[in-house]
Amino acid sequence: MSVILVVLMTIVFFTYSTLQKGQAQPHINTSTIFDHTSNEIQIFNIKTEPSVVAVNDTFMIHVIIINNSSETITFNTGCFSPLSVKLNTNMIETGDNNISCYTIRKVTLKPRESITLVAPTPGKSYKAFSAGLTKATVSFSYNIQQNSSLLSTPTSRISEPFLFTIYPSH
Repeated sequence: MSVILVVLMTIVFFTYSTLQKGQAQPHINTSTIFDHTSNEIQIFNIKTEPSVVAVNDTFMIHVIIINNSSETITFNTGCFSPLSVKLNTNMIETGDNNISCYTIRKVTLKPRESITLVAPTPGKSYKAFSAGLTKATVSFSYNIQQNSSLLSTPTSRISEPFLFTIYPSH
């Protein structure tokens, strides 16, 4: 019974994700406006979803990763996010740690491409429990492509702090 429940939850999650994003796989954008003076991987346009977060709301964090470098980078997605978020004291990560996942995918991001990513990992979300200005730091882990191995441990990491407001409950 529990295996069936896990399978159904996984199907519902991926169906919901597909409907929300219009596709099952991350979309790599080749038409983003890039900072041509930068030669770095950048975390850009950090925002919460929903955009207005109140006490007791659950939410996710969306970012755009831009590859302004001359190197192709890779990272793993699917059962986990290549993003991590250092949380402030007025929000926590919630969700089920026991969700089974069988979809790990290596994503390749070429120079001058971008992609939108979401944190936390599938099956989890963040929950606001106290109003106020909230500080958090998003980190993105990736590899410089050197071979065609399917999965690898990230060797590079960038971080970006951001602020948002958690409002009193509705």
